[in-house]
Amino acid sequence: MKCLVCGREKSKPRKDILKGVGTSHQSCSSLLSPDEKFYVRYMSMRTRTTNKNTKSWEDYKNVSSDYYKYYVDFYDDMYESYLEHVEKYGYSDTTLDRIDPCGDYRAGNIRWATRTVQNNNTRKHMKKYTAHNIITNEIKEFSNQTEFAEYSGLSKQSVNSLVKGRRSVIKNWEIKQAS
Repeated sequence: MKCLVCGREKSKPRKDILKGVGTSHQSCSSLLSPDEKFYVRYMSMRTRTTNKNTKSWEDYKNVSSDYYKYYVDFYDDMYESYLEHVEKYGYSDTTLDRIDPCGDYRAGNIRWATRTVQNNNTRKHMKKYTAHNIITNEIKEFSNQTEFAEYSGLSKQSVNSLVKGRRSVIKNWEIKQAS
């Protein structure tokens, strides 16, 4: 028997087919070779977007992972790139990241990323700031404080002090939130 959605071949006893057991696209997941760490990442995504009892529910209640309702679809789209990322960065530095942190978990909006890349790609980094060097009159717009710190030579703590308004000028830079 062939799955009408993904085309995988399934061998099922006639009695199961007549009862409809194992004939859904969801059952194609059982044909996949197990990779526990990959599956845990899938289940974590599904849990944080569908389970109101998780700690992170408030952050994810408006984010959908229904595009990947079935593990087999996630596997088909993401497993090969997962293996490549793990080979390059290791298991502990392979995280599932939404390219648009306000968007859903769906094809074209998810990728494997290091923890640093993921931490810099959050909704809090979507605020836009304008930095002005009062000596050179240089203007620099940014949304990622870490990247601006590297650009300007300021420490991350200094950039954060300027952003939060705790200091007005540090090493000739002043920062305002862009409107």
